[in-house]
Amino acid sequence: MGYAPGSQTYWDSQVKEMCEKDGGVRVFERLLISRTDIDLLGRVDGKIGVPVKALAHPNAPAYAVNKVTILRQGNPGVWRSDWEIFRRVDQVVVARVTIYNRSGGDFPSPAHESRFTCPDLKQITSDMQQLFIVQGD
Repeated sequence: MGYAPGSQTYWDSQVKEMCEKDGGVRVFERLLISRTDIDLLGRVDGKIGVPVKALAHPNAPAYAVNKVTILRQGNPGVWRSDWEIFRRVDQVVVARVTIYNRSGGDFPSPAHESRFTCPDLKQITSDMQQLFIVQGD
């Protein structure tokens, strides 16, 4: 489980390839929300967010549930996170967000392991805005 020259570069390219195939935001149905709903959902970097189910306000119109699939254990570790966004009123999945991650694979060092995420989390936050139709806008 130690350092293998080139493994970080190799796995970053694998993560990019998987990400290009099915990473990112897919919206199945848009959510009509009010300004009050935005307060219940919260914001991420100034944009409308969707909280995880355990932390979501009970009146929030949507919540997220994450399923993590380990693609490679060890160093580096590689995993896929599938976030399903549920509309609370009828429990229908209205969107899915797929993110790929690599952690580690660096030359041994006392510093923190490097990480690579695809798509970029700021891009995910921005792309999630297509899910919402805000009443009055």
